[in-house]
This record gives sequence, C-alpha cells and structure tokens, in this order.
Amino acid sequence: MTLRNKDKYNVYHSSRREKLGNELSICSSIKNNNIRCFILDSRSNKKHCYGPFRSYHSLKRWILFKVKSSNALPNKLGWSYGHIKRSMDNRDNITYALIEKAPGNIFQLKGIIVAQSLVDEAELLFVFVRRDSRRTGLGAFLLNNALGHLASTGTINVFLEVAKSNRAAALLYEKNFFRPVGTRTNYYKRDKAGTEDAIIYRRTLSS
Repeated sequence: MTLRNKDKYNVYHSSRREKLGNELSICSSIKNNNIRCFILDSRSNKKHCYGPFRSYHSLKRWILFKVKSSNALPNKLGWSYGHIKRSMDNRDNITYALIEKAPGNIFQLKGIIVAQSLVDEAELLFVFVRRDSRRTGLGAFLLNNALGHLASTGTINVFLEVAKSNRAAALLYEKNFFRPVGTRTNYYKRDKAGTEDAIIYRRTLSS
C-alpha cells in the first residue's frame, strides 16, 4: 500500500517526475512545525526548492558537515563519515534528511536515510536518528516519508539490512510492514566480538 503523507511536517520533494516537481506536501503526526524532511534525489535536475538552503549542493554539503561533526553518529557497525559520503555520492542516490529549526534560526540534523535506487527496486543503505530524538516517532516519520517518495517515483520493492541483535530497529521496520526474507551470515564485523549476522528485510510497495 502506498504511504500517504498526512503529518504536519513540511516535505520538500525533488524529483525529475513532473507529479513531484516542486510539490510541497503537508505531513502530520508529530506536532512540531519546525521539523522538515528534505529529499535530495540525485536523479533530479537539482533546481527545486530547499527551503533555507540555497541549492541541492549546499544542502548536501551541510548534511555531510553535520554528519562529520556529529558525536551522535553510531559507529559500532563500522559506519563512518567516509561510508556515508560515498553512499551520497553514488549514482541514483536519494538522501532523506530530517532537519529541525531551533530558536535563533539554527538548524539541526535529527536523522537521515541514504537510499540507492535502481529501476523499480531500492535499498536503504543507512538509516540514522540522533540518540536524543529516538523513541519520539521521528524515526517512523522519516521512514514513512522515504517510503512514500520511493513509491511515488515507481519503486516496488525496498530492501534493508538489520543487525540480528538490533531489535529496536527491527521492530520499527516490522511495524512499517517490512518482512524478513533472508540472512547474511557474519555480515557485520565487530572489533572484539567477532561478527554478527544481518537480517534482510523487504517491503513491497504498490501504486
């Protein structure tokens, strides 16, 4: 089932498809009008509106700066600034950034999803919500906006991987209709604890 954005958040879409164009969708579940989900679709012509940010590239640079300087970035699974930058630089990349405007006109990166899209399939390579914003509904909001955008641009199947021990993330995905479809043995490398399996999840979207 295609997700509809009904939350009271502003979502800036960027896509080469006309029906998304420069569309501004209103979203609604966590009542904070200072939070917006920006969508950077590398397949677009990069000429759309990005709110207070001047362009696609200036927003991308700001996100990477925030990721690099953030002490909230989880790295126990080996993610680093380099991993995220390479993912964002990939062809057919889509980045979903959850940004909050704080008093004093200060902007904070609350979470990001980095996805790779190919024809009618997509993989969520990286999903992150800051520690101080977890268990607030922001993770579900960010995920739903990403899935809604992917569905509207023709994606049918969405895949992601979750560490076997990460039950909090698995529950979030399962609540959003992802189902386990396989296992990658010893996929995650731990420094001292050896390795850990990754559970592959899939959600099928419909138009």
